[in-house]
Amino acid sequence: MLHIEYGDVTNTVASIVEIDRGDNSNFTKVEHTFGRLRRLPINTCDFSNLVKIDFAHNRIETVSNISCLVIIEVIVLSHNEIKFISNTTLSSLRRLRHLNLSFNSMKTIDPNSLQGQDRSIFYINLSNNELETIDVTNVIFKNNYCEIDYDNNSQVQSFGNPTGFTVDRNTFYGETGTVSIANSSISRFLNVSDIGLLGRNWNTFQFRIDMADAKLACDCLAADFMKMYVDALQKVWFSQNRNVTCHAPDSLKGILVSDLVGSTKRDYMICDAPENCPKKCNCYSQPSQDHLVVNCSGAGLKKLPDTLPWGERYSLLFDGNDIDTFDKRDYLQRVHYADFSKTPLKNLPEVAIETLPHDVNLNFEDTRIQELPSAFALKAPYLISFRPLVIDCECYSIWMKYWKNKDDLSTSSKILCRNFDHIDIREMNEDLLDCRIAENTSVLFYIILSSIATFLMGIIIIFLCCRPEIYLLYRHHLLKRKEKPSECLYDIYISFDETNMFIMKWVKWHLLPYLEEQEYKVFLPSRDILPGESKIARKSAIEKCRTYVVFVTLKSSECWTEEDDADDGYFTFSDESLAEMEFSDILINFKADKTKRVVVINFENVKLKNIKNRYLKAYSRTRDMIDITNRKENIFCALTKKIGPPSVKVL
Repeated sequence: MLHIEYGDVTNTVASIVEIDRGDNSNFTKVEHTFGRLRRLPINTCDFSNLVKIDFAHNRIETVSNISCLVIIEVIVLSHNEIKFISNTTLSSLRRLRHLNLSFNSMKTIDPNSLQGQDRSIFYINLSNNELETIDVTNVIFKNNYCEIDYDNNSQVQSFGNPTGFTVDRNTFYGETGTVSIANSSISRFLNVSDIGLLGRNWNTFQFRIDMADAKLACDCLAADFMKMYVDALQKVWFSQNRNVTCHAPDSLKGILVSDLVGSTKRDYMICDAPENCPKKCNCYSQPSQDHLVVNCSGAGLKKLPDTLPWGERYSLLFDGNDIDTFDKRDYLQRVHYADFSKTPLKNLPEVAIETLPHDVNLNFEDTRIQELPSAFALKAPYLISFRPLVIDCECYSIWMKYWKNKDDLSTSSKILCRNFDHIDIREMNEDLLDCRIAENTSVLFYIILSSIATFLMGIIIIFLCCRPEIYLLYRHHLLKRKEKPSECLYDIYISFDETNMFIMKWVKWHLLPYLEEQEYKVFLPSRDILPGESKIARKSAIEKCRTYVVFVTLKSSECWTEEDDADDGYFTFSDESLAEMEFSDILINFKADKTKRVVVINFENVKLKNIKNRYLKAYSRTRDMIDITNRKENIFCALTKKIGPPSVKVL
């Protein structure tokens, strides 16, 4: 039998002692409840045959490394003062089946702390703690479990996903489990799009969620959640929360969440999207219609906004404004519907219309449009409305005849020929317009010859103007790495402006720990170079690294310039900083060894026009530069994808 023996009056040192073996069993347990323990016994690892520990109702503040308890099955540490659990605390306990950490003082639990690839904990009790967020990786498991209890964590307000976790849509998660989060302060549904569940009819989740007494907002997150299959939604949500009602918005307040499935009231389940929303406009996401609405009706706009809130599919309401030109914008390629009625719109540039999807729905009623560009030939005519258009029909207008012949709606907008008694263009043909093809072969020959000459001249100009871009595309996408990689002492060399304290902290506190956790051998000049040997040591380290991670900041982009011999890798700088000289040496080594890589990170959202160096401009133009402000992908995942797997063994 095992007992606890205190070593001092402070109760900080205690040991497990064996008083009476009692039987010949290979397994044992230790129980010490309602005691004075402040930490686990110092010799816990001496009893690797422990299958159960019960130290409930003590004063334990931390759970140190217990990976030595390889056959432990039950851990009871309820009613203590534990404040934190890391993702290494339980990582080696493959036989753990029951974990009770209820009634403690935990505020945070590391991501991926509870389940693992080789571990399934059947019962997890984390109730009555002080958690502020619940990480999605501590809820969504591939392994089976019975119950996870987060009840009475009254300070929990949301689900978190700092690691950028995404699910596999072809995998079922938690087929037999229940996650209970009753009596919390969570006010919004789990953001399923944030974990990769976009679109409709998914049934990835198989576990049940119990959120009794939750005061939930029936907004866009709730609408996205309801896009799973009905039978899965019944199992996951309604089997436990049939009586939960909407707490917001006011238009849905008091309505049962279950009553919204398949109801037109789901159109009220929206979320405001204020970021980049034009002034005097209302922007909101509406999942029930799978679009983001930008409502600028009567907002006094004189041109199309340069940017909009991010959306996969837009509905633009620009009616009643002063817009006269349909300018090209990047977001036009994602427009589903656009209303420009009651505007002085008259200019429709070909390049802007080409950007629009082929099935776009456009309302040009009550505008000043006098002609249509030929780019409309690839759009659906029955989805584009305008007042009757009267034009002078010529040979170049014949495309409109074939375009309108695709339209089976007799009530759709008409195109009339002014010079042919206003007849419908559908009745026109090549004979009426006297359109004959020239038969002069010599003219055709010279046209072809001049086209070839123009094409070749264009290729030469492109090569001269875009030589760095072409070289980077060749290195990153066309070059087949058949050469044997040169022997390197380091996987990664990190180059940045060391006078920038913000980037210095981010590299040391976030990037470096992540890379070393992934088993990359990293050379960080500020850490690995002794004072007095800076320039020579940096140059030597650069030669011995496989990949270079270069940070672009506002200061560095303004300082880096180049002369005519830049293609040979030599630069002149207006400010001789170490980071600038590093990039010169990095570029020389990058060109000399085709097995090496350069990864550029835009750390301060530096615009292309502010970058002086041609090679850094080339990284931006070829979209090979990692933008740290990009919300669509995890910065660490993007970085490791470009770097490749570790190749230098870490000793």
